[in-house]
Amino acid sequence: MAFLSGVKWILTIKSTSAYVAQNVKVGERAQGMGLLNAMMSLEWVVGPLLGGYLSGISFQLNFVSTLIPLGLAFLLALRLPG
Repeated sequence: MAFLSGVKWILTIKSTSAYVAQNVKVGERAQGMGLLNAMMSLEWVVGPLLGGYLSGISFQLNFVSTLIPLGLAFLLALRLPG
């Protein structure tokens, strides 16, 4: 499970950074990357809270809710060049 989580993080960070770098104007790129970093930091707080809540309901629900973002990040990483 930790391996899948690591793969999810690698794919998510690569694809979101590439998306921001590609779609934000050059003059606003630093601000865009800063906001991306702030949202990822917030995710470190919200993610475990949500994961703990979902595990309390059902471990299968928590596992499936991890696989969906993993699959989306994988598809985005395949679509993005370089």
